[in-house]
Amino acid sequence: MSEQTPKKGNPNFGAKKVPTSNVYKAPTSKEKNHVIFELIDRSNDPLRPFRPLHIASSKDFIYDPETETERTIRYLAGSSSIFADEQNVDPEFTKAGDIEFHRGRLIVPKTQVSLLRFLRATNQNEANKQRNTNKPPVFRELNIEKEAEDNFDVITGKRKAVEAAWYDVDNNLEAMYHYARVLGIDTSKLTEKQVINKYIDKAEKQPELFLKFHKSPRNEFKYFAMTALDKNIVSSRDVAGQIVWCDTKGLITILPAGKDAADYLADFLMATENQKTFDELKEKVLELSK
Repeated sequence: MSEQTPKKGNPNFGAKKVPTSNVYKAPTSKEKNHVIFELIDRSNDPLRPFRPLHIASSKDFIYDPETETERTIRYLAGSSSIFADEQNVDPEFTKAGDIEFHRGRLIVPKTQVSLLRFLRATNQNEANKQRNTNKPPVFRELNIEKEAEDNFDVITGKRKAVEAAWYDVDNNLEAMYHYARVLGIDTSKLTEKQVINKYIDKAEKQPELFLKFHKSPRNEFKYFAMTALDKNIVSSRDVAGQIVWCDTKGLITILPAGKDAADYLADFLMATENQKTFDELKEKVLELSK
């Protein structure tokens, strides 16, 4: 297959719009009015990731940043405070609260202020910045709205990456080979369909990385730099610390110690003053590819 410079195109051309409702589910009224906590310890069984019932401790010994002292906290149903030294209430109307996680989750109404304060202050809570790290965390607080937004961003990014990948395959196969090479796909040892499969797979599994490289104008320079080194048009081994033409041994650029030859050469070729060098290198690569 002959090599050519990637053509510019709109990766979203002809793409079907995915209704937002299919990929984003807004939190329900119950989720908005409740706070959800989830156990950290879970099994590998996708059908039963959590035990049916887990009872978390309703008493703990924590550092109180407001008083800068260590204090005992406990959850008592009927008490407005979680600090044991402030819970001077009639025991007839106060009892130790049960903190039960059913199938891994505890859903707490926002009106249960004392329980929420305890859950957020205890060392059992992974998100407690003042927690005693010598004690392993037991649960974490879930942010349903943020999770939905994050999931939406992930799905959107994946869709954009896959659409861009298929646009290349359908409209500019030469550019696809360039991008694939820069993404680490060994195009020289694979059939065309194998390259396409790996290219689409890269877009699906690593959409952020794919889009980062796909958008970069550096791709063309990196592709030709890598190919020129592979085809022995230029070399970084013939003369230590230099990148030279293999046929004339003429100096192209000094290669600093520890720098990757392909990356450094790509950056060198991108400079406006090195346009003639890039044109010459590109011409030799294309000539060998015929």
